[in-house]
Amino acid sequence: GLQHWSGAFAVIVFMALPPLYIGILIHFVPTVSVRTVEFFALPAFLLHSMWMLLIAAYLVPDTVDEGLPKTLRTVLYLDVLHLDQQEMAEGAAAQQVKDTTEALQEAQEALKQAMRGVLEHEATAGNVSSTGRQGEQQQQLEAQLRAEVVEAREQDLTAPSSSTRQEIRRAERTLDHFTLWKAAPEINANLSALSNPAVESWLSEKQREEIKSAYQHFLARCQELDLGICTSSLSEDEDARRTNRLSAMEVASSERPMVRVDASSVLGARGGYGYDDQQVYIDSRGHVNHEAPAEAVTSFDGTFTTDLPQWNQSALRLMQADSSPAANEECQIAERRQRSR
Repeated sequence: GLQHWSGAFAVIVFMALPPLYIGILIHFVPTVSVRTVEFFALPAFLLHSMWMLLIAAYLVPDTVDEGLPKTLRTVLYLDVLHLDQQEMAEGAAAQQVKDTTEALQEAQEALKQAMRGVLEHEATAGNVSSTGRQGEQQQQLEAQLRAEVVEAREQDLTAPSSSTRQEIRRAERTLDHFTLWKAAPEINANLSALSNPAVESWLSEKQREEIKSAYQHFLARCQELDLGICTSSLSEDEDARRTNRLSAMEVASSERPMVRVDASSVLGARGGYGYDDQQVYIDSRGHVNHEAPAEAVTSFDGTFTTDLPQWNQSALRLMQADSSPAANEECQIAERRQRSR
């Protein structure tokens, strides 16, 4: 159209004409006077300057976003620059997501492997240990996994990815599971100490029933969450087998707490002799102490008011998350021990 012919005319006049004009000028005009030649050559320089201005006008970008002149439609049509940049950006983002996902998976597997090692040691020793589950290696691996989760969350803000968010949820589930697994031996030790017949004689009938019920409830949740507290073999207690009650592994001897009881509540039953103190401390062998010991101490009120309710709430949240429709696949840490009987 008209625009095409105007562009062609501009190219001929401003680009092709100046060198042709200079060539004719040199060939036909005698070099009698330098001033004369310079005067006749002036239009060629003016046309060349106009050509440079025309190029500059054509190269001005139409918009800041495109960054390319509208006239250079060949490059913009092919979208070579944009496609290359987009492919590079997508490739870098995909690699970053892959690296983050792999880092989360490796941190989770390292923590689970450490937990499996502790469970194997406990199975060999025949008892559970709170100290063993809170070892330095486990703490370091937990901190590493938490750091990976924080980093993954920050990356997900800049480069959102469903796979990253899914792996973050798995990692958080693993951390919640580890927290319950780590705290379970202490709760088990407290309930086991309160279930000691030597301690039960200092408690009311209502308290004894509450301890039995809470202990079975605790063991059921430990079994469902695979926390390695319940024994893998059938109970040797005939009454336990008949009532289908769960049994727990032995508590490490160094971690059996003493139980603090209120002596005033049983003074009448014991005749009031030798129990002038308001509180006494009973060890796992049934010995009564009147002075506060240096080792760990538990009590009915402390266990049922603070420790056990908090643990139960955390366990319930984890179980609800596992049973929800949007829950991720179950991530078990303990290899199911072969049931020999």
